[in-house]
Amino acid sequence: MKKIVKIFFILSICVTISSAIDIEVFAYAPSYDIKAGDYSPLSDIIEWRYKTINKKLYKRQYNCTKDRWIGSWELIP
Repeated sequence: MKKIVKIFFILSICVTISSAIDIEVFAYAPSYDIKAGDYSPLSDIIEWRYKTINKKLYKRQYNCTKDRWIGSWELIP
């Protein structure tokens, strides 16, 4: 019986001491600076370009990645 009381007393002192110790924990996440020239897209960037001829609207696709036109001008009804 004395051993159980002694073990309980020692455990209670350990718990009291460990709860009094303040430990700060920080998560580490590396930061990466991504600049415009550090990466290239996996697919081409394609946009529609528009122009007006004789008050009629036309559209054509433009590949911004390769600086090329795609297809021909199409009249928009």
